[in-house]
Amino acid sequence: MKKIEAILKCYGEKALKQDIKIIRKGIDYNTWMIEKIKTAKKLKKMYTKKQIITIYESGI
Repeated sequence: MKKIEAILKCYGEKALKQDIKIIRKGIDYNTWMIEKIKTAKKLKKMYTKKQIITIYESGI
């Protein structure tokens, strides 16, 4: 699984409800969501993969 795949699987309203956590190469990826962007599909329409990784890593 690639880094972006792990980040996107942990994204969104459903992921938050399920409290998803993925461990990839010793790094924990936890659930997250940007207000008003409830799904990974919508997130991918608004941002590039590189931007999504940057946003996730920044913790904003």
